[in-house]
This record gives sequence, C-alpha cells and structure tokens, in this order.
Amino acid sequence: MRIATALTTLAVALAVPTAARATTSDALADQASSSSAPALAAKPYMGYSTWSLESTNFPGYGGENWITESNVLKQADVLAAKLKSHGYNYVNVDAGWNVDNGTSVADAYARPTADLKKFPHGMKYVADQLHRKGLKFGLYLAVGLYQDYYNDGKTPIYGAPGCTTKDIVYPDLRQTSGWDNVSYQLNFSSPCTTKYIQSIADELADWGVDFLKIDGVGPGSNQGDDAHNNVPDIKAWHTALQNTGRPIQLVLSWSLSHNQADVWKANSNGWRVDTDVECYCDTLVTWNNSVKARWNDVVPWIDDAGAGHWNNLDSLDVGSGVMDGINNVERQSYMTL
Repeated sequence: MRIATALTTLAVALAVPTAARATTSDALADQASSSSAPALAAKPYMGYSTWSLESTNFPGYGGENWITESNVLKQADVLAAKLKSHGYNYVNVDAGWNVDNGTSVADAYARPTADLKKFPHGMKYVADQLHRKGLKFGLYLAVGLYQDYYNDGKTPIYGAPGCTTKDIVYPDLRQTSGWDNVSYQLNFSSPCTTKYIQSIADELADWGVDFLKIDGVGPGSNQGDDAHNNVPDIKAWHTALQNTGRPIQLVLSWSLSHNQADVWKANSNGWRVDTDVECYCDTLVTWNNSVKARWNDVVPWIDDAGAGHWNNLDSLDVGSGVMDGINNVERQSYMTL
C-alpha cells in the first residue's frame, strides 16, 4: 500500500505545469529502519532532481537556462505540498547551477559558485528557503578540478597559503570525468589538493547543503584508465564532508564500477549503477532508452545495498502524462523496480 499511495500522490503532483520530478530507490527502505542503522542515509533518499526537466526537449523545458532559482523553488512548493508527507523531502539542484553560458563559475579561490543570472540570491538563500519548507537541499559537482577554474595554475587555494591550482593537478593537465572536456584530474600527492577539497566542503556546509552528487566518477562513467581513477577524490570528499560536522549525503554517478564496490560503500552513501535514465528527446524517458536496462544492470549490486549506502537507479519519471514517454504498464513496472 505504501507504493500504491506514493504512486497516486506522485501522479497528482507531477501533473502540474512545473512538474516535480521524483527520485527513489528500491523497496529496501523499511528494512533499513532500525536502532543500529546510521543516522545518515539510514533509508534511501527520496525527492526531486532538476536534471530530467533540464535534459528534455519537451516544449517549455530543457537546457542550462531552465535551471533557475525561481523554477527550483516552484518545484519545491509542489514537493512540500504534495509529496513531503510521503517521504519525498530532497530538492537536488543538478548540473548548470554554477555554469554561465557554458563556462563554469568560481570564486577567487577556484571554489564553485552560483551563476547569479540564474540564482540571483546565491545558493545559501535557496537552502534557507528549502529548509523553511521542511525540505533538504542537494547540489551537484563534477569530479576533479573544473578546467575553467585552472586559470593557468595561478588561482590560490583557500586556507592553504602558497598553494595554487597548479599544485593540485598533474603537470600534463590530464582530463578526467566521464566527458573528458570538463575537469582535470586531481593529484593527491600534494597536500594542497586535500586542502582544496576541504575548502569546497566547508563552503557547501556553510550554505546548508544536505546532499552532494559528484558526477563523472571513475572507474565507471564509461572510463577505466588511470587518468579516470577517481577513488582518491571520493576518499578525500568522504573525509572532508565528515570534517565539516554537517551531515551531508554523498552520492556518486554514473555507472560505477562494481569492482570498487567496497570503496564506494566505505566512502559514500550511494552510487548510480547505470547511465542516465533520461532519453534526451522530446519526452523525459522512453522504455528502450533507457528504463528497461535497469533490470539487468542492478543485479550485481543487489547485495551491496544497505543502511548508509544504497543503489541508485536514477530518477523516477512518472506521472506527467505524455511528457513521461512511457505507457501505464511501463510506468507501473518502472515504479515497482
């Protein structure tokens, strides 16, 4: 009955023009609730993420400029009114919040900051508004050092006198992440690099972030060579977030290597087992691209899920009528998985 009730409510909420997009994981939530479960990620998180409405070509949506302070807060209003009572309480702002016309925006210390054209009051304001509604605030970063932040290696690192961006990457400026045109690989042989990660973690905690998605992580994301090994990054992020003293869930994306499952479990609260669920077409998803693949791809991970660290099957795009791109039987199967 919990699933049926949540599905009904989800459909009602998602039928409005500023459709809230829900994310959920599998039906292990009840098994995780016990006195021995950790406070952070004791159950799989549920809520809303911006990416499906950013990625679609459905009329009125899509593109970097769709993700704005106004749109995020409208979605949050729907979530608070319709779905929060069913456990959907995260509002996760995905890629684009720190991007201005394709260029990643940073402060004077190479730390991500909001594109003020889209988020004129900054990200702390967004967090404060969400917290007033009883919701939690999630944010997105790509793994590594954004290339746009390098600045010929001259940008100083906050709280690390003498350190600059030249000190935290490899001299050959090797590409990392699943895209190879976004980030340079971080070099953790330098103590400056750990201090850089800590400076960003502290910034996020000061803003009131409750959830962090790090994207393009390898081994995974269709990459597997040394330049795309981001295990040191994730270990550093795990420590840095703990050092802030603020409980911040850390979730990794995408198609993470199962060979590193023990590392992901020890250093994060969840991992995407697959590629994006979105079809990047005129709807949110289609059955063939790529909902149906999840039934096979989750199988090796089933025994890895548990309190504190969960399998993430990506977003649940149901309840928006023709915008979904799937039929009722497909919706029911998708929701049940």
